[in-house]
Amino acid sequence: MSEDGLESEHDNTSANLGADESQSTNTIVVQRSSLRKLSARPPLPEYVRQLWRRRYFLQADATAKAFRTPRDLWMGKVWLIVSPLIDSVMYAMIFGLIVRTNNGIQNFPGYVVLGVTFFQIFQKYIADGNDLVKKQQNLVKSFMFPRAALVLSQSLRLFYSTAVPVLVAIVFTLLTQWKEPIHWTIIFVVPLFFLAHIFGTGIMFIVARITTFYPDMETLFRVGQRFWFYSSGVFFSVDRFVEQPILREVMRANPGYKFLMAARESVMYGQLPTMELWGPILAWSFGMFAVGFVFFWQAEERYVTVK
Repeated sequence: MSEDGLESEHDNTSANLGADESQSTNTIVVQRSSLRKLSARPPLPEYVRQLWRRRYFLQADATAKAFRTPRDLWMGKVWLIVSPLIDSVMYAMIFGLIVRTNNGIQNFPGYVVLGVTFFQIFQKYIADGNDLVKKQQNLVKSFMFPRAALVLSQSLRLFYSTAVPVLVAIVFTLLTQWKEPIHWTIIFVVPLFFLAHIFGTGIMFIVARITTFYPDMETLFRVGQRFWFYSSGVFFSVDRFVEQPILREVMRANPGYKFLMAARESVMYGQLPTMELWGPILAWSFGMFAVGFVFFWQAEERYVTVK
């Protein structure tokens, strides 16, 4: 064989060896056991830890959105205070003057304002929970994070944005009974406010999951919300049903009614909390949160598949 042929063969062999070496150098061996799906549902304790590690982001995001209002509203954040007051005055006029559900209720305007303002917390949780995950699908499909963060961020936003209306409702109620002394029991409104949001967050978890996969349920939730509103003693006392004891006991078992009565007893009547009232409130609050959280977590792998 000629010298040129040997040299050519040597070059080809060197090129092949170089290609093999380069290919072997760029090859990364990964064990399949170390891989996991982007949408995989982690165990519940790990899920909670992932949420905890994102707590500062959730707080910052909620704070930024809490008092944001559309640019075309020239009154801006004033509507956060004025809107619930207008609703309360309207309901007080309709049910106090026309329907006359104010019989036997002292300071009916304050009674209604407190009731409407506190119950609107629950209404906001139901309304904001509707299609919550679907509205954030771009985020859900682009990043890996615990989807419960969407609910918790919205919950914190509602916590911040409803604090001022509740404070205004309390001040309004005190002004409408200015001849009465301010009771020290008013301080119990603070833990009640926290419990209302814990309870509402549990509701939002449930609503968010159901409406993600069954959008038609959004209408049913709206109808149920209205029924719950009018059956929670917002405009009347359940004592008017004294001749219908079964109906009265059913209404007293309503968690919405218990929250409203606890607020009124603390602000208007100066009554100390009793376990008969606050025991069920505590059970409903933490029970609803736990059930809602686990219910939402169980569908973690499915949220990314929603179109």
